[in-house]
Amino acid sequence: MSRQESILKLLDENYVRLTEQLGRLSPADWEKPIQDEDQQWTARQILVHLVDSQKGMLGQMTRINQGQEAIPPDFDLNRWNKRTVEKNADRTKDELVAQLADEFSKLKAFVGTLTDADLDKRGRHSSLEIMSLEEIARLIATHEMEHLQSIVKKLG
Repeated sequence: MSRQESILKLLDENYVRLTEQLGRLSPADWEKPIQDEDQQWTARQILVHLVDSQKGMLGQMTRINQGQEAIPPDFDLNRWNKRTVEKNADRTKDELVAQLADEFSKLKAFVGTLTDADLDKRGRHSSLEIMSLEEIARLIATHEMEHLQSIVKKLG
């Protein structure tokens, strides 16, 4: 299995897990507070964050692949995450699930174009770490699973 195929398989498997678990939440579950890392977010707010982070990391990967700076060195990820959740307070669960599917489709299409040389390209991720495109792609999958574990731990 190629590196690209391995990444696509990981993304697919974790996306299926994520969407299956989210599909099991009751309407009331979406607004229950969940302690997630240092944030006190609801499941819906975590979904806002996942949609934005997937879109953002795809943008970072695209810029790195084009040889551009992806993130300025003074980027404040915590401020960005907080503001994104606030700006999307009125988005419904259904809107967010549909956008997550759309962003996932774009991510897979992009990863499907990457060569091994592309996967080795490095740039600044929003965490301010210098990472390869492969590392960022794999991080997307593990990031989603970390947040899903917080939801499952709280809501069962």
